[in-house]
Amino acid sequence: MSDFRYAAHGVPPYGPFNNWHLPYEDLKYKIEHEPWSLYIPPYRCAPHIWNVAGFVDTCSYLLDTGEGLILIEAPCFNSLYLEFESIRQIGYDPHDIKWIFLTHDHGDHYGSARAIKEYTGAKIYLSRADREEYEQQRDSGTLRESPYGHHTFEVDACYDDTNPLTIGRF
Repeated sequence: MSDFRYAAHGVPPYGPFNNWHLPYEDLKYKIEHEPWSLYIPPYRCAPHIWNVAGFVDTCSYLLDTGEGLILIEAPCFNSLYLEFESIRQIGYDPHDIKWIFLTHDHGDHYGSARAIKEYTGAKIYLSRADREEYEQQRDSGTLRESPYGHHTFEVDACYDDTNPLTIGRF
């Protein structure tokens, strides 16, 4: 993220909201044991689109379609409560999430997908190639270790360029 984008939302590029200077083991410890210490407030990215991850190390975008909410990415299980609080702070209810779109097969993008699906009943979407890779790793027990969470989930549907999805205003 550029310094301008941080400045535009009142979040400084350095200091308490930027933990990239931390050695990996320190950052991993904070992710696993002190996620609140990495908190950032939600902010609007564009009309009807907010970053609600609640967590400096990842992004999660909430889209208000007018017909329900889309969540793009479900990053960190340990900071899910911060993400839900961010959603409430901007006036939405996490129960209104109907679709979860995961961009790819990495734990920092799907660590809380199962918990969000169980809480909301939302459907999880992933690309066909990533679904195959994820399911092969899940079923063989070879998922990469990640401090973001290792909670397996079922993919409900795949997205691709040949079948565009239109949901509400998106």
